[in-house]
Amino acid sequence: HEGLTHDLSLSSTHLFNLIPNVQVVDKPTLDTYFGFRIMYLPYILEKDRLTIREYIKDGLRENPWETQEIKYNIVVSHNDIKMQYGMFESKEGFELDDINTNTQWFFNGHLHNCGKLGNRAYNLGNITGQNFSEDAFTYKHQIYIFNTDGQELETLENLYAFNFYKIEVNDLEKLTNTLHNIKNNAVITIKCPEKITSAVRVLLDKCDK
Repeated sequence: HEGLTHDLSLSSTHLFNLIPNVQVVDKPTLDTYFGFRIMYLPYILEKDRLTIREYIKDGLRENPWETQEIKYNIVVSHNDIKMQYGMFESKEGFELDDINTNTQWFFNGHLHNCGKLGNRAYNLGNITGQNFSEDAFTYKHQIYIFNTDGQELETLENLYAFNFYKIEVNDLEKLTNTLHNIKNNAVITIKCPEKITSAVRVLLDKCDK
């Protein structure tokens, strides 16, 4: 996503190409393996976006190594998805029907809170914690490990991530109970009545998380 040009051809992330065994993908790219394909979809502006089906078909036309055995499609994406996210509705991005129809597994970045989007479609979330658009009461910071042979998915939580919390309380008892339930490395904003702000600061000073 972090590009100086909309086609991502100029981007500081290309520095990662200097690391052995690392490839930076800056355009839709299809890789073919025995039994499965992986389509990589970096960030795409809405005006330039095709359907996932079209990206896979274009990739197959450009790939001379495609063989005839039955394959399943994996998509690794960093894009918006048209759907409802809590109170927010995204009107841009890939359609869920397009995802569920044309992929067997879909892994998406870009959106900070993790979640399941479809049958085998996942938004990965943010691995480290970045800002208050995230809700650590509900969402984990984790990595996903996918076994292409057995189509098995494993998740591991990042115990060193920053966990962002927006807390609104009217009394100290409720705040005390809430602070018991937060994770380590917490980053907190609290909205409370002015008359208890000093007491709230005292409680926070005693909280080792």
